[in-house]
Amino acid sequence: MKRQKERELFAKALEWHVGEEKKILEEYRTLATRLMGTPASLVAELILEDEHQHHALLLQVVNQLRQPAKERTKCIILDDNPEALLQETRKLREHEKESVQVCRKLKSQMNLTESEIYEAVLDALVSDSEKHQRLLLAVEKSIKT
Repeated sequence: MKRQKERELFAKALEWHVGEEKKILEEYRTLATRLMGTPASLVAELILEDEHQHHALLLQVVNQLRQPAKERTKCIILDDNPEALLQETRKLREHEKESVQVCRKLKSQMNLTESEIYEAVLDALVSDSEKHQRLLLAVEKSIKT
């Protein structure tokens, strides 16, 4: 019972954050509209898309946390070859690592008038690839257990 109460408290905290994210989404939407047609609109659209994904992901986590214990199952990999899955996730992690290197190299070579915008986009892509590497590590651990 204590675990379910902890899960519910965590779900409520996330739910509050979802509400805050929803407000911010509207502000980003307004910003993106006002910047339309400028190089900066690329950044505003990127943030807006990320915020949509964050919102959806948080809602999924809240829903999973609220599942009754009898409906929750331990993570089961429905694949008869876990070693192949591990190899695939490692290959994807390596791809993400290479993406980081490419973006950093491109950034170092950039010499454009509006480079601040494009440097920020490349930094965001690096951050995304690093995030993907972290998530793939979690997938690997779940495959191993």
